[in-house]
Amino acid sequence: MQLLKMKKQQIGLVKTPGGYFLPGGGVEVGEDHMTALNRELQEEIGYSVSESTHQGVYGQFTLARSKPIYYELIGDVYVCKLGEFTDNQVEDDHELEWLDLDKAIQAIPLPYQQHALKIYRSNEEGIRSLSVPKSSIRKFRVIKGRESEFPNPINVKKGQRVKCIEESNSEGEWFGWILCQTTNNEGWIPQQIITKDGNFGVITENYTAEEFALNVGEVLLSSKELNGWIWCCKESDSNKFAWAPLNHITEI
Repeated sequence: MQLLKMKKQQIGLVKTPGGYFLPGGGVEVGEDHMTALNRELQEEIGYSVSESTHQGVYGQFTLARSKPIYYELIGDVYVCKLGEFTDNQVEDDHELEWLDLDKAIQAIPLPYQQHALKIYRSNEEGIRSLSVPKSSIRKFRVIKGRESEFPNPINVKKGQRVKCIEESNSEGEWFGWILCQTTNNEGWIPQQIITKDGNFGVITENYTAEEFALNVGEVLLSSKELNGWIWCCKESDSNKFAWAPLNHITEI
């Protein structure tokens, strides 16, 4: 799966008779992701890739058409810059169309592709806390590996109203978090960005609960620590930001 960016807040989608989709497809036997990335873009929109950055892996369960079973769609999403237009013949019913980011999110029917675009939008809107002087950036090394516990993290925007379900243990390791519910998801949000009104609350700034999967030895860069977590990027990939727990890392 590929996610294309041409200029700020515009996304390239493939328009087909079935609707709008992120351009992309499956990895064939013997291909790595970069080979598949270039092949799929040339087949679907006629362009090569000049630059690409891996944003993340997203998925959803969907009901099969032929029999009553669910299967999982999983997509590796990349932020790409287009290279040259090639002479490859593009599929007849595929047309590249550039949409404003908010319109693209509304146009795409697949939830996991919508979610990928929402994460991308969060980064574009400045939720990256590392746009700060280098002197204020702290460096950490991972000392304990972990997988992300929430494959579908909650994402909220400033001014959004949520239902507050419960607060984290005030004497526990994760003090300062509130379990919140939106119309289609739930997750933990820091109490510092919620103005409570009874069992409901209003979000005061954009927020995503995206978490990193961590491998021992990885280096993280951060300028924001909050309630036992840091908002960070990996030294190996400064374009992707997510949360990491302090009890899995040590400052260096």
